[in-house]
Amino acid sequence: MRERADARDNRDVLAPDADPRHGRFGLRTDCPRCGEHLPVNGPAPHVDCAACGHRTDVPPSLLRDLMRDFERGWPSPQPGGTVIQGDLTWRWTAVPVDGPTCACGGYYDEPHTMRDTVRCATCGGTAPVIPPPDALRRQVGSLKAIIGGGEDQSRPQGPPEPVALQCPSCSGGLSIDASRERITRCEFCGSQVHLPDAVWRLLHPPREVREWFGRFEGESEAAKRMRKEAEKAQRREEQEAKKAEKQRAKDEQRAARQAEKDKAAAEKRAVRQAEEAQRQRYGFVATALVWVLCLGASATMSLTIALWAAPVAGLGDMPGLTEGLVAAGAASFAVAWLVGHVVAAWRSRLAIGSSLFFSALMAIMLVLPPVSMFSGFLIGGFYVYGRFPTPGGEQYKNFRHRHRVGWALALMFVVTGFFATAAVGSLFDLTVGEMLEALPED
Repeated sequence: MRERADARDNRDVLAPDADPRHGRFGLRTDCPRCGEHLPVNGPAPHVDCAACGHRTDVPPSLLRDLMRDFERGWPSPQPGGTVIQGDLTWRWTAVPVDGPTCACGGYYDEPHTMRDTVRCATCGGTAPVIPPPDALRRQVGSLKAIIGGGEDQSRPQGPPEPVALQCPSCSGGLSIDASRERITRCEFCGSQVHLPDAVWRLLHPPREVREWFGRFEGESEAAKRMRKEAEKAQRREEQEAKKAEKQRAKDEQRAARQAEKDKAAAEKRAVRQAEEAQRQRYGFVATALVWVLCLGASATMSLTIALWAAPVAGLGDMPGLTEGLVAAGAASFAVAWLVGHVVAAWRSRLAIGSSLFFSALMAIMLVLPPVSMFSGFLIGGFYVYGRFPTPGGEQYKNFRHRHRVGWALALMFVVTGFFATAAVGSLFDLTVGEMLEALPED
């Protein structure tokens, strides 16, 4: 038994989730009739004054609020206070304890039932155990028992034998019991006799102030708050975890989409680079072909010009020689010009049709003596500086090696200017001076 009492000194039982929980309560006021101190030793509906016998009702809301506030504030409720209801001032105390104790300081045993008597482990004293009033139990469900207090707070009774006194006026013998008033009438002389304090206290013993305890079971308000806070924190963590998981999934999806985009872009870039590399390879082949054709045409036309400038014996008498040389030079020029212009337009990503049309119009100027040589230099200059012979003068866009095609065409057009001039003169047996004189005068 001593071990159990010592174990109760551990204050851990006053933890927020302690079960059961105990509180030591006190409630008192002053008698509204005589002003005598009026303690309430338990959750009684009313209490009688020990001095005058006046019955005072205990407000049910006062007991309800006392127990409810104690439970809500466990393990550190408000220790005491005052409440004014009507004309009375009620003073209360509420102290959390680790178990009901006897007046000697020892602990009572655990009650077996809610209608039992507990015994002090130290002095052997006893205390009643009663269930709380029904109304109070319905309002405070965790209150299971009242230890040390009672519902009967009637006026304490004195000794059953009457007390003998003498009337101070006539010395008549008076038999005084608890039913007499403090000022009573003498049966012999009719005088008003004031009973002495000692007699009055003997017949009406004062009410003793006794500690009483409440036993609360189940989940406390503090434990409930802790549980709800823990559940709320757990829900918040779960929500945050779900949110993080959802965000992580979104990030992974976004990363996957970005990876797919990057992969598609890389593939597209690789394809474009491969196409560009292939285009470059084809371009170099086409450029080489243009150079071959242009050099061949220029060589053919240069040879023809040389034969005209230094006639070989017997060649002039050959029928159709001049016409054949002109046709050969013109054919070689036409093929080289057409292929070279198409390659230049293709490598510079320009519309072939429109540029070819305007280039053809300017090429016709080569057969108009005596401006053939001037036209050859003009058109050749366009190609050398990277511009097509069009009204807009479009540049060779996206073509790093434009001069490789342009120079070949430029060389051919310069030679063609001389060739065209010599060819016209040879066909009509005219010199350049004669062709200039044949021009119309303004």
